[in-house]
Amino acid sequence: MSYGQSISESIALTTTHTPIPREVVEHALSLRQSHALEISGDEASKRLGIENLSPQDQYLFRTRVFGGIAVKTALASFHADIPSFYSLDEDAQKQELAILTNEYVAQATDNSPSQLLQTYNGTEIFPHIPNNLVRSWVYSARQAETSVAQRLKTLAAYINVTPGSFPPAPYHVRPMGENDVTLVQAFGRDSITDKELAGVSSVQEKVSDDTVVMEYLDGISFKPGPSNIDLADIVAGQLTSENPVEQILQWEVTYALYQKYPELYKKYRNYLHSVWPHGEFYPTYEVKQDSIAIMDQIGLINPSELAHGDMMARAVGILEKLGVQPDPIAADISYDPESTQPHVRTANAFLGREVLARVEHILRGRVRF
Repeated sequence: MSYGQSISESIALTTTHTPIPREVVEHALSLRQSHALEISGDEASKRLGIENLSPQDQYLFRTRVFGGIAVKTALASFHADIPSFYSLDEDAQKQELAILTNEYVAQATDNSPSQLLQTYNGTEIFPHIPNNLVRSWVYSARQAETSVAQRLKTLAAYINVTPGSFPPAPYHVRPMGENDVTLVQAFGRDSITDKELAGVSSVQEKVSDDTVVMEYLDGISFKPGPSNIDLADIVAGQLTSENPVEQILQWEVTYALYQKYPELYKKYRNYLHSVWPHGEFYPTYEVKQDSIAIMDQIGLINPSELAHGDMMARAVGILEKLGVQPDPIAADISYDPESTQPHVRTANAFLGREVLARVEHILRGRVRF
């Protein structure tokens, strides 16, 4: 029985999972960009013809597909009745990763690498280990390490609605390993009112192609507004960094990136996953629900959160309730004086709306600290 099969059988029989230690989680998350994975996946890459992809998509294939297999192997093995992946020496790790990536290739030979990027859901090698379970392991590990003092600081940050006060630097919750995705929350827009969002939703549902919807927004001269342009600037910086990570963006920020950085948008198109409104209003809670659904579809498990600082505490609280502990990104995001949403035009206008929203979220049980 192979190492991977042993993991699958053990997990199928395991009903309870103790929190995974920090060092094991950090090692697992580091595998997406590891040299060991690059070496182990070399043969599999050649068999699939990954070299025919653009350099950006070659990197994405290694980190999303082969990296996803490696991360799941390392975390699941901790709960299996076999030596954990973390405990294996480097040569043994490379050998097991080579076997697993070649197992994936054996199942995927009828599809091109570009098709596999579109259809990969992270469960091919371990069909009985769903992505949301792996995400929950990371969340449990982070929760187990979060002290009462840190939780109180998170609660205090939620109660404190003073503009410019969040996130504090350094943030009181220590990151655990490398982030594999950034969740991006839009802030205002200078055209299209909330009541008109249903029209955008209708177009997106009909075409199911973000770039086509971007072109539609071009046609109606959509204006994303300065706040979303600020957010897009940060996304652009992340995409062009040495180790770019995937982005799950509220649609206004996707458009701002598409408009300001058209060539970057094309090069990194497969890194971008937009979330779209379902009707005339798209509250933060739904944005986060949709974002986590995309994480679970792809197998991303350890996000950072990018949002206007004055709404970050609420976004973090919502994500905690939904089973994710994000690492906030401190960023200087402007208010939007011309926004169709009056509450994002100034800090004072936002303050009143934010107080009501935070109280409502507590009363409805939509946040956790």
